[in-house]
Amino acid sequence: MEQKSIKKNSIFNILTKVLGMLFPMITFPYASRILLPDGLGKINFANSVIDIFVLFAGLGIGSYAIREASKIRDDKERLSKFSTEVIVINLATMAISLAVFAVALMFSQKLQDYKALLLLASARILLSTLGLEWLIVSQEEFKYIARRTFAFQLISLAFLFAFVRSPEDINKYMIFTVLSAAGANVCNFFYARKFFNFTFAQGFEIKKHLRPIFALSASVLAASVYTILDKTMIGIMRTDAEVGYYAAATKIGRLFTLILTAVVGVSLPRLSYYMENDKEKYKSLLNNTANVLQALSIPMSVGLALLARPVIILFCGKNYEPAIACMQILSATVFVTTLNTVITDLVFVARRKNKYVLYPVVLGACVNFVMNFILIPRYGITGAAVASITSEALMLAVKIFLAYKTLGGTLYFFSKIYQYAAGALVMGLFVAFLMANVGQNVATVILEAAAGAVIYALVLLAFRNEHFLNILELAKRRINIFSKN
Repeated sequence: MEQKSIKKNSIFNILTKVLGMLFPMITFPYASRILLPDGLGKINFANSVIDIFVLFAGLGIGSYAIREASKIRDDKERLSKFSTEVIVINLATMAISLAVFAVALMFSQKLQDYKALLLLASARILLSTLGLEWLIVSQEEFKYIARRTFAFQLISLAFLFAFVRSPEDINKYMIFTVLSAAGANVCNFFYARKFFNFTFAQGFEIKKHLRPIFALSASVLAASVYTILDKTMIGIMRTDAEVGYYAAATKIGRLFTLILTAVVGVSLPRLSYYMENDKEKYKSLLNNTANVLQALSIPMSVGLALLARPVIILFCGKNYEPAIACMQILSATVFVTTLNTVITDLVFVARRKNKYVLYPVVLGACVNFVMNFILIPRYGITGAAVASITSEALMLAVKIFLAYKTLGGTLYFFSKIYQYAAGALVMGLFVAFLMANVGQNVATVILEAAAGAVIYALVLLAFRNEHFLNILELAKRRINIFSKN
């Protein structure tokens, strides 16, 4: 297969994530004001429960299948055999997950209180499994993904504004979330068929895939604690309104994280390929990717902590002021989660170090669960935020140690991190000064963010940061080409 441009793929994948960021920036403020904290909390609690069953249905199949399918994508016969085997496994896990969900819904009084919402949301279990996103990503079809995402976001957006008009429209809003989250997977199923044929030829194997899938599944399920179990535990131990506040606090940070991890999504198939065929290119691409993500995630975390109050009020409304302190605590997860993803996918998964994926997240998950159990009843969403960032940081520390061993006693992609930290510190002081003297409204928040970005860029320029200079040089060449045309 002809190698697709990784720069173009990055643009398409980042475009998809930008759409994924802009879409909630339109829909979430609308929903938060229409549904209010109580209704938003019910939606997020129901979705957090379904997310658990989606994860069990998916296990670690996605990451494993992307890695393995990327290596054989030029051989349609082998790819067809592999894809059929993976789909059979995925259908089995989906059936088990649906059965367990049905039993849980039948016997849990807490879940019975959300029965209508849960039944609507459960469509995601089926749609997420049949989407075959892993196969499309392995083929680096990011242009298709961007187009499909845009189309379904328009459809779901039209549904939202047409049918969700009051707090009583909570079931209609759940239909909207299913459309926006998994509706596009219907298209995926038919589009993916161009890359493989279902085949049950002699030598059909299932067993050989189970061990690596289960190794990755343990880490995927454990990692879900940070994004799913916290809301579920808040919903069980506290109130729907507090789930709504917590959802508001986490939503904004995760929008930025989505943008950053888009680069990881593009790089994983290519890094898996280079790992098998060109070690020097693997090292170079890993170094560049990790540095770009550090350069972006560190100032984003600082900026979110400083601008939490105006961002929450502008984004969600004054009803969500209790979420401000929580968002300030969780702002650091933009950096920590991004770096966790880099090490997990681009170092461990690309190198088949499945056990190194597993150990840190199991430890982090256990710490998170215990801290949630202790802190949420007493401190509510603030306790959940402290538990989340503490366990994420612990997990990152363990992964850094294991990455050091994996890469032969070096962490070359961290060599410039002090420059990004220094730039973020200077930027933070400058933005804090502006906030104290200029005020906080829509115009000033935009001004403060833009000024902070300029100060940060100037610090990197003073350090002569090679990655930042490369970006400037690339931008200069593109501007020159554009001006000549």
